[in-house]
Amino acid sequence: MLRPLSEDERLTLVDPREFYVLEGEPPSWDEVTSIRPGERRSISVKIHVQARARARMIRIFDVPEGSRLTLYHHVIIAEGASWDNVIGIRGQGEVTIRRAIDMLGSGAAVRLGCLANMDKNSRISVSDEIFSQAPQTKNDLHIKIVLKQQARSEVRGRVVVNENSQQSTSYERLDHLVFGDQATAVSIPELEVKTDDVKCGHGATTSRPGETEIFYLASRGLSVSVAEQLLTRGFLAGACVDLPQEIIDRTLDVVLG
Repeated sequence: MLRPLSEDERLTLVDPREFYVLEGEPPSWDEVTSIRPGERRSISVKIHVQARARARMIRIFDVPEGSRLTLYHHVIIAEGASWDNVIGIRGQGEVTIRRAIDMLGSGAAVRLGCLANMDKNSRISVSDEIFSQAPQTKNDLHIKIVLKQQARSEVRGRVVVNENSQQSTSYERLDHLVFGDQATAVSIPELEVKTDDVKCGHGATTSRPGETEIFYLASRGLSVSVAEQLLTRGFLAGACVDLPQEIIDRTLDVVLG
């Protein structure tokens, strides 16, 4: 159930123009939002996932040249609850994504994904922070961004495992696939562990399509453009952690256009 934020809650968000609280046991969200050329849109959402609830939000945005999209998410996850969130971007404009996750209950789980197909002179900035504050929590963060022409990307993932989060598992992965010589990518993975008896890992890569892979596909009758599209699709699919295949396919269809 959605309700407007209170005045005090609004003050905790930066530049809130659309603001909601998602309470109870929400249904899965699966939306495609098209931003108008030249539009500036800011969306702030505060979400409470109650004890032992299972919630999922998938939002896909088409951000054309000259437009700007800003997303703020603050999510609180209670005991035994899980939160799956995937944001997909097809972008030629400017995109800013900020997500903060507070895992307050024992056994809480979160899976965050972001996949973006950025083109022309687009810009994308992603900053995700996950705070594990209870034992036996589990979190996965996967960001996959494709850059073409003069597109630019800066991605930061920060996971903090606090003192009372024993037997927790954390993993983050920040990856870029770059086409051409003019696109630029910056990845900043951060992992702060304040206790023992945990399993944690993080990594980041920036790569170009492999010539051997493209040659292999082209030798089987595919054009170079189709081969690159297949490689791009497989790369972006890695951000859709544990989602049903039909949702993965639909998300990739929209993001890849």
